[in-house]
Amino acid sequence: MTSNTFCDITLVVDDVSFPCHKVILSAASTYFSAMFQSGMKEANADKVQLKFCEAETMKVLLEYFYTGSIAINEDNCQALIEAAGHLNLEDAKIDCETYMVSQIDSPNCIGFLRFAKAHDLKELLQTSQRHLLDNFEEVVMKSEEFVEMSEDELVDLISDDRLNTQDEDLVFISVQKWVEASNIQRREIFPRIAKYIRFSFCSNDFLIRLMYQEGLMKNPECKDLLNRASYSVFVPEKK
Repeated sequence: MTSNTFCDITLVVDDVSFPCHKVILSAASTYFSAMFQSGMKEANADKVQLKFCEAETMKVLLEYFYTGSIAINEDNCQALIEAAGHLNLEDAKIDCETYMVSQIDSPNCIGFLRFAKAHDLKELLQTSQRHLLDNFEEVVMKSEEFVEMSEDELVDLISDDRLNTQDEDLVFISVQKWVEASNIQRREIFPRIAKYIRFSFCSNDFLIRLMYQEGLMKNPECKDLLNRASYSVFVPEKK
């Protein structure tokens, strides 16, 4: 950032002071433009306390205001997007989103998908979702956030026709993993999720194992799902 010469406002974030120029802040952000022209106390104050971000995030954004360059990395990109949204900095938000899209992988795609939904980031949403669907098996193995998914998120995932999996065996195994992460509570809601598993597309050996050995499938609703699936698999169609 430039020197403190002719600074007429100090932004205070987490007890860190940033001497600034109102004209620069107003030109960069409609948030500050509105603040300094609002007639409120901030318009004539020498210091303004900001609480929507941390000091390190504000430091990066002020560098952006003064130089036009923004230093995005994996540690600050989400905080920058949140602050950029607060300050109506669409270009900075787009730059951060583009960076996040470039960083999508199997361990982080679920977290990125959630973040994209919360902040209306369409490109990040689409790309994260596509990675999740295309690399389902790898995501289940590598993402710690998979077992943290809500019931609705899990249902949306396993019922999506674009889900890339050779058969439905892996889908059941992934749901089983999700259930075991919070066993008592999730065993109770498993039957609601089970109806979205396409049991008729399980391999024959796996389907037989589910019928005779799998404890999750012992309640009447789940048994009915297996009976219907086994009938479609093992009973030949009449010609």
